[in-house]
Amino acid sequence: MSEYGSRVLHYELEKDANGNWKDGFPDKDNHSIDAVRYALESEIRGPAISF
Repeated sequence: MSEYGSRVLHYELEKDANGNWKDGFPDKDNHSIDAVRYALESEIRGPAISF
């Protein structure tokens, strides 16, 4: 498996002291994940509506 594939499979949200999921994604060691997200952002959001 590639390093990218390993990072994607092991990427998870952080938990607080009570074991609840924190809002948002951790901003560390995620450069390749960010690159894919930015590349696919227009596909994820769908077509923009312009007038």
